[in-house]
Amino acid sequence: MRLVVGKFDVDIWELPQSQAFRIEKGRPISIPSLLDTVCFSTDAVAISLLDSRVIATSKFRGTVRDKVLKFVSVPRGTELLQAVRIARLLVKLDLIPHFDIAKYFLAAIAEFGAAGLVKAEEKWKGRRVLDDFLVEGVRLLCESSVTTGVPATLSLDEELFSGEPSDVRVA
Repeated sequence: MRLVVGKFDVDIWELPQSQAFRIEKGRPISIPSLLDTVCFSTDAVAISLLDSRVIATSKFRGTVRDKVLKFVSVPRGTELLQAVRIARLLVKLDLIPHFDIAKYFLAAIAEFGAAGLVKAEEKWKGRRVLDDFLVEGVRLLCESSVTTGVPATLSLDEELFSGEPSDVRVA
């Protein structure tokens, strides 16, 4: 399901037995328990679907502050749409991929190719972000993170859109 929260695009998915959809009013619930089952947006916000509060543990807030994209739990197998979500998050929010994210993305590129990711983004209709150059930039970013063990950042400037692959730099 896609929503717009404020000015942000939000991807929401219901996890198995999500408590966010069945909490009775006034019933207390721990933040860690809620965050294990609540929906996370693509703009790094945990939202209570009961009352629209932003709820986050200190670990979650630290991840957001450090701008590192991590898995809550590493998925089994490689899924095309997961790789597209990763690329969109890294580009839109200027995030740093955690080692597991970088490995997962590189496996997805090897399996589906850059063109496969760009085509799969059609699911987002008019809210597309990716093209061949940006996917290549994300691939270089992830490759750098995996080979050096040091998280890298993606440097995008106006020249990126000139069509020259050298305009994508890993800093």
